[in-house]
Amino acid sequence: MRLGTKLFSARAGAMLAFCGAIFFGSGLRAEPQSGIASNVGNGSGSASLVGTWRVTVSFVDCSTRVPIGSPFYSILSFAAGGTMGGATANPPFLAGQRSPDFGIWRRTDRKTYAAVDEALIIFTGGPFTAGVQTLTHNITLSQDGNTFTDDATNQFADFSGNPVLPPAGCSSAAGTRVQ
Repeated sequence: MRLGTKLFSARAGAMLAFCGAIFFGSGLRAEPQSGIASNVGNGSGSASLVGTWRVTVSFVDCSTRVPIGSPFYSILSFAAGGTMGGATANPPFLAGQRSPDFGIWRRTDRKTYAAVDEALIIFTGGPFTAGVQTLTHNITLSQDGNTFTDDATNQFADFSGNPVLPPAGCSSAAGTRVQ
């Protein structure tokens, strides 16, 4: 193995350990979700967010909700215990710059959910500074449980929690259940 590859592997491992320490030491805890249905997408109206979703994301102006730029794609998975994970193909990130997403979610009403997930920005490059991206979601599940809409905000901070560029922004997304 080349020295550069070994250094990258060591740094990536250290960053994942650091991410776990931050997430699990942050006081955020997933609580069991009451009333999560196991019969997803059966048309009965009792489907839940649990599952894996293909998501089309568009940045939007926070005031007008008008789309900014081209859409991009993400994958999100919601587990029955209230945890979530995901990955994105957001083009402004450099290859290997952003970790997968890790977070928590909860039901807020019959077909609505709140979620918060974080990803590490592993190194500074392009418009991003090394630190943490936090996404806060308001998700509405369709009646048949096979699609959702998501209005989200995103913020960037350094590893000490101080805001960094790019500034906070908004996005709108549409998810389709992977079946």
